Amino acid sequence: MEHVLTPENLAEHLRMVVATGKIGVWDLDLTTGHAWRNARHDEIFGYEEQLPEWTYDQFLEHVVEADRERVDGLNKAAMEAGEPWSFECRIDTSTGERRWIFAHGEPLQDHSGATIKFIGHVIDITKTKEAEEQLRLVTDELNHRVSNFANMLLSIIKLSAKGSPAVEEFAATLADRIKVLARNQVIRPDEQSAGVTAARIIEAEISPFVTGEDRFVADFDEDILLRERMAQNFSLVVHELLTNACKYGALSSSQGMVAITLKRTENPRRARFRWTETGGPEVTESGMPGFGTKLIRTVLGGAVDIDYCKTGFRCEFLVDVLA
Repeated sequence: MEHVLTPENLAEHLRMVVATGKIGVWDLDLTTGHAWRNARHDEIFGYEEQLPEWTYDQFLEHVVEADRERVDGLNKAAMEAGEPWSFECRIDTSTGERRWIFAHGEPLQDHSGATIKFIGHVIDITKTKEAEEQLRLVTDELNHRVSNFANMLLSIIKLSAKGSPAVEEFAATLADRIKVLARNQVIRPDEQSAGVTAARIIEAEISPFVTGEDRFVADFDEDILLRERMAQNFSLVVHELLTNACKYGALSSSQGMVAITLKRTENPRRARFRWTETGGPEVTESGMPGFGTKLIRTVLGGAVDIDYCKTGFRCEFLVDVLA
């Protein structure tokens, strides 16, 4: 049988809707400033039991000071114009909790047209506001990362073009460097620490060059974590050092080796990175600083020690880490 609402069961049906929707209902008498409301209304403002009375002034006391003048102004304007009173604001509950509410009131006029009452509802929108804030932060961070990625890409193109005499070499070098950037988009920070393991970056970079021969000697603290932006820059540096070692340094010789160390300093927020090549061809310093040197000095920042020693290229610098 079809269920039909009747005057007898309509009130109960509306009560169930209000309860299910966790809606606070109120009726504000503008001549006295006193308000009737349901229990849910008082719960929103932090009261476990319904108060014996509620006034407009009590409501304003709960509104945070930064929002109070605006909310009161909207009330006065709605009352004078005989229009709905609708607003969002922050409140401090009776327990000291900060919440967001949305309230809407419809005006009731007397025979002269003056507004004498507002009848309306209030709901807790704290979770919605928190979700909006989280989305805003994520969007801002995404925009920031895209901007950083684009700026880094432009720098890579400019620096690669300067050192490449042929289009084919420029294209190959640029492709390798862009792959490093792309690969770092997959290396995500640890959910608990919000950092990327430095050892993981080093291992990912040298893995394509690891063969049956021991060409690398790696010694690093496994627990060193880098912030995501630093991790991207650090990975580019390691990749550039590897590329140069393969073209001109230790890895271009069958006898060459690379020693990599990354150890914490006495300062828990700094770690020292060392790259030492041996067994390769005699090293000569180029007349123009290469991409790797520029990247270390301009992007990573801080003091850097680069030595074009005849016995092998050496590089040492400090990186900021998560304590």
